[in-house]
Amino acid sequence: MKEITYQCKNPECGYSFIASLEISRTLSVSSIAKPEIRVPLSRHINWSAINQLTLNLTTA
Repeated sequence: MKEITYQCKNPECGYSFIASLEISRTLSVSSIAKPEIRVPLSRHINWSAINQLTLNLTTA
């Protein structure tokens, strides 16, 4: 999670705020697996691609 500060470009306005940026879900898995990192998978993810990647990692 990362915090980002925004500020209105109009100097007379003066409005500023902080927004949060975070990963929501994975669309494509990394080819460099790190088991300690857990990100929820999107329901739209291509499961055949994940199965193939898993097979490649176990046979390598």
